[in-house]
Amino acid sequence: MINKVLYSTQEDNFYNSEESLEYTAQQLWEEFTLEEQQECDSMTLYKGKVVQPKLSDFFNVKIILNEISSNAYDTCGEWAEDYLYDVTQDQEDELESLIRLWADKHNLNPNWFMIEDIEEVEFEIPSEWRE
Repeated sequence: MINKVLYSTQEDNFYNSEESLEYTAQQLWEEFTLEEQQECDSMTLYKGKVVQPKLSDFFNVKIILNEISSNAYDTCGEWAEDYLYDVTQDQEDELESLIRLWADKHNLNPNWFMIEDIEEVEFEIPSEWRE
């Protein structure tokens, strides 16, 4: 489902979303009363890009290192006062990469998707829908 676009009738809910703009519009059209259908020339739908999150989207290496440092200080006092304060950016990047590889190896990445870059799409009602 990655790199796909989905359409929805609600901006903040893509639960019943579809890959087809026309199919999504038709589903909404069928919920309209006859009066609503007669008055409707177009409808607003929402288009969003499917994004697959990774475990690394939900952690911060600086916070992990700070937590370790804080726990060391709580246990050892001032002897651990500056523990891990001199970790370089390259070392942080390496740790993040290791955690990512661990998550990939053990299939621990999220199994859901998110929708980003949501935009309104105006859909003109085809004349054959009125017949």
